[in-house]
Amino acid sequence: MKAFCLLILISFSFSANADDEQLRDVMRHLADSLLTLMPIVQNRDFDAEKFELEAQRLHRYVQQAERHFDDQPVSARITYGMLKERIEEASRLSADSSMISARSLLSESLELCASCHAQDRKSRPGFGISRLRELDEFQAAEFSFLSRDYASALTSYKNFLTAEKSDGHRRSLALDRILSITTEIYGDLDAALQVLKEIRLVSESEKIRVTSWQSVFRNLKSQSPLVSPLAPQDIRDMDRFLTNDWPAMQSFMNWNEQQAYWMMIRRKLNTFLENGPSAEETPVLLYWQAGADRSTHFQFYESLSRRYLERCMREYPGHAYARKCFDEFELLMIVSFSGSGGINIPVEVREEINELRRIVYSRD
Repeated sequence: MKAFCLLILISFSFSANADDEQLRDVMRHLADSLLTLMPIVQNRDFDAEKFELEAQRLHRYVQQAERHFDDQPVSARITYGMLKERIEEASRLSADSSMISARSLLSESLELCASCHAQDRKSRPGFGISRLRELDEFQAAEFSFLSRDYASALTSYKNFLTAEKSDGHRRSLALDRILSITTEIYGDLDAALQVLKEIRLVSESEKIRVTSWQSVFRNLKSQSPLVSPLAPQDIRDMDRFLTNDWPAMQSFMNWNEQQAYWMMIRRKLNTFLENGPSAEETPVLLYWQAGADRSTHFQFYESLSRRYLERCMREYPGHAYARKCFDEFELLMIVSFSGSGGINIPVEVREEINELRRIVYSRD
């Protein structure tokens, strides 16, 4: 997804560790921008002048926050690099009065936030309900989620699902957020089962999704921990699980069940990244992070998966997993540029594939 996540990632993910008063000021301003921009990017009618001012202001704050990413995990630095480009593009579009494109760029970002924001799992309530008075229930839930007030987010998502029956897109997003919070962030199967039991479902497809998730969690609670994606204690064990056990397990699962597993897999991968992996371990994690992101948040050519794989190949070309990253990258590009008319990969992308192939295989 696009640039809006950068606002949230900078605003909240590092606030608990921010000792620098200048950064605290930046974060306070970014929180205000989030409250202003969220209704703008989600509603059809919006104040173009207000939007342009907020986009320009956001761009300035993002530039000021850049130096604070130097000591963050590699996944956060990759996300920042990708999203910094997007926020600059949105700022440029708003300055050129291309409001529809700029707004679209920001509105699409919320899905990436579900991917990148869960890399930081520290809950941080404290913005207060009065700050949310201009937001509807779904927007309030999103703000709480993105500002790490997960308990409030769960309450608002459940309230939204109870009150709103017809907005299928938002209902689907609310269910995804509930799954992410309870499994990827909390890592608590009992909490996941309890919340899923409380929510109101209105369609057969929703019932199938939630029933599948519940089945996965109950099975994990009753079966041997060896089949659990939460069981591996180090990167080597996780790599062995994902290489040997996970493909066979997937063949017996529907997509909804796989989604629940992927959320827990991402939790473990993020934990290993937070612990400061070695140069030998980092390419392995980048490869599996790319696979997890592609499986749960695929965003065509410009995606976090692509950025993870590029980092793997360019910074660790001699590592055994560099070639696995290349194979995954080539597949990702083919899928990204495939359609009803066949495969149509642009020349510049083909050149990039050839460049990366030379980098990875030049040692032969």
